[in-house]
Amino acid sequence: MSPSEPVLFTSDHHGFYLQGVPFHPQIQEGSEPLMDWSNTVIIYLAAHLSDDLNWSKEKEVATKIAADGKYILWEIDLGLYPVRGINSHPFNPEDSASFYSFSLAIEEFSKQLWPTFKNTTFGVVLYRGSFPDQLWKSGLTHELTEGDEELFYIQMFSEYLHRLISFLPDAVLPFALIDIQRIGSMAKASQLLSKARFEYLNLAIKGAKTPFSGICWEEGCYGQGWLGSVDRKASSSMVMPTVGVYFPQDESMNQAVIEELDGLLEDLKQKKVDFRIVAEERLTELWDGLDRLIVPSHAISASGKRKLLGFIAAGGLVEGITIPS
Repeated sequence: MSPSEPVLFTSDHHGFYLQGVPFHPQIQEGSEPLMDWSNTVIIYLAAHLSDDLNWSKEKEVATKIAADGKYILWEIDLGLYPVRGINSHPFNPEDSASFYSFSLAIEEFSKQLWPTFKNTTFGVVLYRGSFPDQLWKSGLTHELTEGDEELFYIQMFSEYLHRLISFLPDAVLPFALIDIQRIGSMAKASQLLSKARFEYLNLAIKGAKTPFSGICWEEGCYGQGWLGSVDRKASSSMVMPTVGVYFPQDESMNQAVIEELDGLLEDLKQKKVDFRIVAEERLTELWDGLDRLIVPSHAISASGKRKLLGFIAAGGLVEGITIPS
């Protein structure tokens, strides 16, 4: 990153920060009229393969938003999902020509808009759509074995988006808006959208039924911000849970473990316990602030055991299983 390039916003598993100070994004869909409750506004940038990438009108809108003291969340509509009712290019990681065109559109944002609005930009959205989605299957040649379809698609999807965000300026927070209402299992949804899988990508989620690192999109109260057309009147303070729920690696997440976790998550919700879901892969990074960790009974790898012993050595309490020393 260039020393002259400012880092206005940052994020971690606790939430978002504006120059190091906690920031609770209240993001407004649409820029007219500007709402009193919002501190951030989405501006859509047409970037389908057929679009000319002329964003002069959007630049005028952004100037007005900045003058009103609000921040901007740019949404570069690449056509990966029919945001504008046009299903031009559904997500297909095997289409290298489209990927190249998408990268050019993102670089055009960096030339046209970033230099002027770097000090008023909250982040950039590169995808808005649902998961799972039948559109993603078009054109793919990979043969899937029964049971691994969702994991295959979400892993492929996250890797694709991580490749795309590499074309953004380093100081920009990248986002994806994902609708998971079709996923019935809380544990399955949390597994698919794990921070271990979306390490460098911030998520706005519709349909979340458990706490997650990201922003609530149009519904829910489990995220660290709000995105919608009306005010949710949510608390602006960061939730700092002391209870963690351990999620094992994908290969250990069989149906029995998923059902066990679903029961545990439902029980914590019913008891109104604030908790954080912690993926095994990132346990040592995400256990800060946690006093106890609840672990599924039959899903610990050797590396997971070592990390749990480290958590215990740091003064944490592990519940649900016995970890021999």
